[in-house]
Amino acid sequence: MLKIMKSVLSSIDLVCVVRELVALKGALVKKIYHVGDELVFHLYHEGEKKALRIVIGKLIHLTEYVKKNPQMPSNFCMYLRKYLNSARLATIKQPRLERVVTLGFVKGGEVTKLVLELFSTGNAIVLSENNVIKQCLKVQRFTARTIKPREQYQLPPADYDLSSPDFIEFKRTVKSSNKDELVKALAVDIGLGGAYAEEACLQAGIDKTIDPGLTPEDELKKCYDEVLKLVKKAKYGSLSPRVVLEGERVIDAVPFELRFHQSRSQRKFETYNQALDFFYARSERLTFEEKKEEVIQDKKERIKNKIRERREYVEELKREARELKSKAFAIKNNLYTIENVINSLLKARKNDYSWTEIKKMIEQEQEEGSSNASLIKDLKPDDNKIIIDLEQGIELPLSGSVTDLMNGLFEQAKKLEGKVEGAEEAVKRSEKELEGFKEEEVKIELNVPRKTDSSGKDWYERFKWFRTSEGNLVISGRDAQQNEELIRKYLEPDDLVFHADIHGSPFTILRKGRKAGTESIIEAAKFTAAHSNAWKTGTAVDVYHVKPYQVTKEAPSGEYVRTGGFMIKGKKEYHKSVKPELCLGVEELGELNYRLISGPRSAVKKKSKSFITLEPGARKSELIHEVIKYFKNKGRQFSFETIKAAMPSGGARITGMA
Repeated sequence: MLKIMKSVLSSIDLVCVVRELVALKGALVKKIYHVGDELVFHLYHEGEKKALRIVIGKLIHLTEYVKKNPQMPSNFCMYLRKYLNSARLATIKQPRLERVVTLGFVKGGEVTKLVLELFSTGNAIVLSENNVIKQCLKVQRFTARTIKPREQYQLPPADYDLSSPDFIEFKRTVKSSNKDELVKALAVDIGLGGAYAEEACLQAGIDKTIDPGLTPEDELKKCYDEVLKLVKKAKYGSLSPRVVLEGERVIDAVPFELRFHQSRSQRKFETYNQALDFFYARSERLTFEEKKEEVIQDKKERIKNKIRERREYVEELKREARELKSKAFAIKNNLYTIENVINSLLKARKNDYSWTEIKKMIEQEQEEGSSNASLIKDLKPDDNKIIIDLEQGIELPLSGSVTDLMNGLFEQAKKLEGKVEGAEEAVKRSEKELEGFKEEEVKIELNVPRKTDSSGKDWYERFKWFRTSEGNLVISGRDAQQNEELIRKYLEPDDLVFHADIHGSPFTILRKGRKAGTESIIEAAKFTAAHSNAWKTGTAVDVYHVKPYQVTKEAPSGEYVRTGGFMIKGKKEYHKSVKPELCLGVEELGELNYRLISGPRSAVKKKSKSFITLEPGARKSELIHEVIKYFKNKGRQFSFETIKAAMPSGGARITGMA
């Protein structure tokens, strides 16, 4: 499996990006965000919203994916907002085909430039119209230039100028490279980047591994010609943007077809910005999934290590207990003899024999075959101890009760055996922890990009809504005003109208309900019950449905129908004792795009692999936070308000997770 190749944009990549970004001239800056090492400009251009993503030192492209913004903007972000909010984007340039982009803005007649250095550690530098640095993300000092306020801005010195190619200079740069392969010299010193350096060598028919300094001039000329073709194609040629894949993994995004990638799977895009956007969003998603898998495996390994350590501890306790009991029994079985030996030694000392003399006496008696003397393995008079030759040597005090020592050993062994029971219980708890380990509950904090939620793009998303398992749209009013609007404005002849037989129920429309299947009708009834006051009471409720012509505002004489209320004429089709229940899930909307959905379990299950089942209960705010955490662990982020808006009014409890 190949690793992701494109961590930064090459000069050629940048040429193609800027070609497309030029179309943004005249765009209005609406908002600027600073997330980690990223700047995001929200622009308004020709009636459309655009988001320009800049990763300092790496890349720039239009994006449809967003990350969670910090609660407090950085000082640099606040500076940019002060001078660039409501400014017009006037110019977009790539000086000298360097990995540098200059954005020119006009606000109130004043020109402000933002220089984005997309190489090395990178920088974002705000300039005046005459190129004096007003502010910068980082203060930097180099041999040839200094980046700090009030300094005159200078471009970095270039090894090779791709904008004005010259073979003599090309040859000098390659020949003087300190790289060990030609392809590396082309990638770094000439500034092509990895894929284009590979392509130049491949098209020229040159061994890419040759030492740059030893490359023949005729081969260098072929290589130079291929570099010219690549630059010309990037600047003036027709683009055919594509993302290169290796299985599910994205490995490159290029603006046109490369022979270097011809054997790999490729996905085409209309613009290079779109290809880059997909590439980096997918890359970060894969990084998130790999990081989560790494965290999961690490947590599992920690539990396994804990089990192993606790098992070793149990065995150690058992071993120590066995050794203590073995010594205690050895003393018990030889108690009389041991006491005689110790008393004999103490008596000899009392009779003024030195320890040296006593040791000689013991050695003599051992030679003569004395059984008592043979028990003595060693004497430690300085420590007032004797080592008896039982169980590989037992150390005993020369003073004090041997019986007390024996009983103490038994007591210590008993205590250790008591610890064994507790330690074995700890092992069982860890084994149960491993057995019950749930990967979905693993927490991982990564700010993963996700496509802007489509909520609000369709008229019905202002209401409560879902699609049945058969694909029919179901819409319920959130309040009396929405009930009124829904019936008056959106009800069509082929629909069915649902209402719970309880005070406090939404009116619900099942689109094309008169032709819908039984499953859709039942799901619409369940949705109506869930969003009625039956949820608050926690009881089943009867739900009925009628045809559109049966719903009217006409009230009997002397009566008044309030906002959100309607009269029903004719026969009602009842669904008896409908139990309030609701599921929250994630609907995947193509590559890396998703949204929160809610509805009956049968409908949500069909569209979502991850969902939570709710029933009426007492929890509200803390439950919403629990739901947020659940989806976050699945790599899906939703706000508190998004979850709250999808739930019925009143408390709830979780009855299932999938």
